[in-house]
Amino acid sequence: METYEEAFFYVNEDALIPQIGKSGAEDVVDFSRKQKGSFAVRAEVRASLDNIKEISILPQKEFGVTRREKEGKSAGSVKE
Repeated sequence: METYEEAFFYVNEDALIPQIGKSGAEDVVDFSRKQKGSFAVRAEVRASLDNIKEISILPQKEFGVTRREKEGKSAGSVKE
């Protein structure tokens, strides 16, 4: 039996990756593929990393989010 799982990550193109610098999604995927087996970790973590069969880039999507926040100390006042 095989189990499939997807994980989604936001790539902050202004953040720096050590020894690489500013990077886009392709750079992050390449870095992740190369680093997956190159560092010493506990056996449980290694087993989990060894289960990763593929790392790929999905097309970019934009999402809008509206949240309500309390504003000030007045009871019942909100801002969106």
